[in-house]
Amino acid sequence: MLDAGAEWRCYASDVTRTFPISGAFSKEAAAVYRAVARMQAECIERVRPGFLFHSLHLHACAVAVAELLALGILHNGSAAEILGKGTVAAFFPHGLGHHVGLEVHDVAGRERLLMASPSLIRGRAPGKREWMRPEQAAEIYKDAVNMMQAIAKGAAGQVLSGGRQKLEKNMVVTIEPGM
Repeated sequence: MLDAGAEWRCYASDVTRTFPISGAFSKEAAAVYRAVARMQAECIERVRPGFLFHSLHLHACAVAVAELLALGILHNGSAAEILGKGTVAAFFPHGLGHHVGLEVHDVAGRERLLMASPSLIRGRAPGKREWMRPEQAAEIYKDAVNMMQAIAKGAAGQVLSGGRQKLEKNMVVTIEPGM
């Protein structure tokens, strides 16, 4: 795994890539690589102004669980049950990405890209990179289920971002899932 940084005119970024040292992935490693590539491609496809970044992270989690079920790595429970328990955090423990700016993991300000719940942040100021514990992954999933239920009931006007950041035009974020 390579996690390389770069700077251009005082703006910093990074790129993370995985490749086999031997020149070829094993069958199992290739399957996981394809799963992560699917997570990344589908999330990039969904990036647009007005989207809550954490909804992209949730999509990546759903893809990860579907792929891990298909590979037989996860096998106890449905995708919804697995997501509801936060098990995905054992395989995808980091956030989907981060802001890019004057620092590689630029700070967002008051609103956070992923975690909004003060109980999950545990008194920390908004950070640069967020790591997921199972209880955090479970709460983010439950928040999304509640949001979807509110929208289905016609209460979309009552659904708030909950302190999570919406993507805006000209905002630069990374989309870098992993397993």
